Amino acid sequence: MKQYIRNIYIILFLIISGGAIYEAATPENVSINITPSTYSVAIGDSLTIFCTISYPDSVVPEEPYFSGDNSSVDISPQWHTSGTSENGNTQEIYGFLTYIFAPDTLQVGPFNVDFTTENGTKSMARSNVLTFIVEGFVDNPEAAPMASRNPFGIKSGGIPLWMIIFFILMIAIVAGILIYRKRKKGIEFEPEVPKPIDEIGEFERIRAMKLYETGHIKELYIQTSSAIRSFIHRNMALDALYETSEEIISHLSRKTRDQKFTQQIRELFEESDMVKFAKFIPPPEQSSTFIDRALLPVKKVLADIEREKARHAMEQESNTGKRKQLVSSKEVD
Repeated sequence: MKQYIRNIYIILFLIISGGAIYEAATPENVSINITPSTYSVAIGDSLTIFCTISYPDSVVPEEPYFSGDNSSVDISPQWHTSGTSENGNTQEIYGFLTYIFAPDTLQVGPFNVDFTTENGTKSMARSNVLTFIVEGFVDNPEAAPMASRNPFGIKSGGIPLWMIIFFILMIAIVAGILIYRKRKKGIEFEPEVPKPIDEIGEFERIRAMKLYETGHIKELYIQTSSAIRSFIHRNMALDALYETSEEIISHLSRKTRDQKFTQQIRELFEESDMVKFAKFIPPPEQSSTFIDRALLPVKKVLADIEREKARHAMEQESNTGKRKQLVSSKEVD
């Protein structure tokens, strides 16, 4: 019932405001007429305007164009078809996709079409003007004919457009002030100190996955060999993550005098590469102990690192003591 009353109101409004459809005719019998796909529109909505041009064979028309006020509407041509009307004239129909931005009442039109007569005279025909009552915002931005209904693809719930724009401007101003104050104050950000990695825990994490027990032998070798590479990369100043097994062994041979360590890494990588790339199936006594064998050189390097740290600390303590002794002797003198 409400929809019925609303439609009556729209029809009366169109008749009173001059929005009823009419055809603009010329002596050359050229007419242009526009009709909408719907009269029920909202802000952010879109509809199709059908622009129909009728003309005799003696006339050559150009494409129609919008000549009205475009401040509250965005119109773009989409498609074109042609045929013959009942009176024998050629009839061309153009479809224009129209986006609605008007907050209350919208007028679309007129459209003009320029044409040339048989004797070369140029003229122009003008269409009718459509009037719409705009109510609120679009309910469903995904509705036909277009999926995108920007910039007002929301339902306002009766909030006036000026109020929405006012709130948006206020939020932008407040955000700008806050950003300006932060930049002016010069906030200092303390760099986050990376947490130390539990080197032994990386291997124990792989052990906890129970890859050997569940029969995932290849994954066991992939995970463990990657952990070895990562360990060497972090603790021995080598780009082990980006080098082949042979390149790592070659660098280790030149870098360390501990040949036992290098040989252990070589055996682990060779065994791992055989499993990963040559489909080698190691016997249980090898695969079951692979993590333990990988931990041997890792623990050796970690022990060397701890000894080096202790030695460095003792040197620093000794140098500090010597400096204090030197200062004391100068004070006595």
